[in-house]
Amino acid sequence: MAKIWAKAYEKDQEKRRIFLSQHTLDVMNAFDVLREKVKNMNSDKLNKAINAAIFLHDVGKVLPSFQLKALGNKEYEPQDVVFEIPHSLFSLFWINQDELKKEFGEEYFNFIISAVAYHHWRNNFDDYILDRKKNLIKLCQKVKDEWQSNLLGNLEEEFGTNSEFDTYKSYIKLNTKWLEGIINGRKLMDLAIPPYKFDYFPIRGELKKDWIFIAGFLQRCDHFASWCEEEKEEIDKIEIEQEKPEEV
Repeated sequence: MAKIWAKAYEKDQEKRRIFLSQHTLDVMNAFDVLREKVKNMNSDKLNKAINAAIFLHDVGKVLPSFQLKALGNKEYEPQDVVFEIPHSLFSLFWINQDELKKEFGEEYFNFIISAVAYHHWRNNFDDYILDRKKNLIKLCQKVKDEWQSNLLGNLEEEFGTNSEFDTYKSYIKLNTKWLEGIINGRKLMDLAIPPYKFDYFPIRGELKKDWIFIAGFLQRCDHFASWCEEEKEEIDKIEIEQEKPEEV
């Protein structure tokens, strides 16, 4: 199985690679520190939901084109750069829908997958959401027909040896129902509603506080952990104000 990179840095003639499991743990640690500095973060369900979103937010980086093109992970398998979508959207297809709903209920499930899918909003997301990207359909077919066992094995290998993820490992599963839905004409909008843009208000309705917390803490902790990894800073320095916007 191939190691999954989350980040690739080259600074001062030094090349560093951050594996997905390490980055995920760094983001979780950032949240552990930050929630102690925020009032009214005493809801066990909310804290668990944020950690679930953190665990799942980058599983879409298992995508071969992301590993090979974006990060330069030349040893990665499968060796294919043709099928390409934003990694956060690809994360949706590796989420165990039944397990999350059993743990958190329907409403929180929707909050979590929305936070995961859109934690990096890109200008071309509207095209994917509104079914104007045919390469999404082709990618889903490729995963269903050829890649599913390989990519799932990569994810299981990445997280399987670390006991700190034992609570969350069952949240990863190939969602073949959603793959087939996209292949047969469903839109990403049917799976996950964006929490941000006003354009989607008629479908989304008013944002609820816990939805904002899950999406907001995921973004804040992800950005800060990435900054710490790049600058070799300590995670416990995190504050409410953001140090630096994330690029990848």
